[in-house]
Amino acid sequence: LESIPDQIAHLKKLKSLFLRNNKLTKLPEGLGLLQNLELLHISSNQLTALQHSISQCHSLKKIYANGNKIVNIPDKFFQHMENLVSCNLSNNQIKVLPLDFVEQFGHPIVTSGICKKDSDCTTTATIILEQNPVLCENQ
Repeated sequence: LESIPDQIAHLKKLKSLFLRNNKLTKLPEGLGLLQNLELLHISSNQLTALQHSISQCHSLKKIYANGNKIVNIPDKFFQHMENLVSCNLSNNQIKVLPLDFVEQFGHPIVTSGICKKDSDCTTTATIILEQNPVLCENQ
């Protein structure tokens, strides 16, 4: 599978979307209209970016985007994802973390690649960033 039709945005009740192990290079912008989407599994594709429209899916609980070619995380990408529990971005090409990401989740632990703020923080999501160039830089 090399592309997803824009008509996917019409599936308003869709809760889970499994698109792993394909040849996707980008996702349709209409993905952000899927307000009931709770699980997005886009691992093992050829994605180079996370479209900012995904951040409009406020019901998302889990994102699997590992094993792609993603180079950055858009500013304020996770800002309105209050239901997010976990996001796996491991094995990508992410080199720099935006300041708002670090403020929200902290720096990744070098040995595990996991970002998770202390329990006194309101952020409870776990972000996995292992096997990304960002872990090789001084933080």
